[in-house]
Amino acid sequence: MSSDSSQEPPSPYAGGSLAPRQVASAASLYALMALLSILWGWQQGRPNLLHHPTPAFTLSDSVGIAASLLAAITLTGITILGNAWFARFTKWGARLQREFRHLIGPLARSHVSLLAITSAVGEELLFRGAMQPVLGLWLTSALFGVLHGGLSRRLWPWAVWAGAMGLVLGAMYEALGTLIAPLLAHASINYASMRKLQSTYTRR
Repeated sequence: MSSDSSQEPPSPYAGGSLAPRQVASAASLYALMALLSILWGWQQGRPNLLHHPTPAFTLSDSVGIAASLLAAITLTGITILGNAWFARFTKWGARLQREFRHLIGPLARSHVSLLAITSAVGEELLFRGAMQPVLGLWLTSALFGVLHGGLSRRLWPWAVWAGAMGLVLGAMYEALGTLIAPLLAHASINYASMRKLQSTYTRR
């Protein structure tokens, strides 16, 4: 955390911890997102969204899985270190961490796991699996960023960061031809980020 984290300005998102009902509602929304993505893919003639229709490389199953695991681990590690660096050494990174701290609140570990997994599955199936083959990598990544930041100017750094992550995750999908790497990386990054936030509550 930055040196000014002990004096947090008021946040329009302050609302305490997410209640179990809110967590369940969010998980249900992501599940619905996944279902709609599958239906969209089915309408496109692509019932299996885990596989890219025109991958950049043709890999065997074993090589594809190994490459996906390596890519997911590498991206997760780089992102976690990057998030920590920005939160510690940049004003916008520290401010963004405070916003999420106010927004999410303390959560049980099971709720963190549920949100990390369902959000990754829902978003990856929609943006990478169903949307990207239709709209392309760049437009899909831009939409991914905009929808994460919403209309709030306070969250514009998050929109930019999410858009950049969308590009990387989408490039993984196109290069490896499978959603395994984006799914694993997305879920792992979400889980690590939320667990990091939870540690700030126990210290305060």
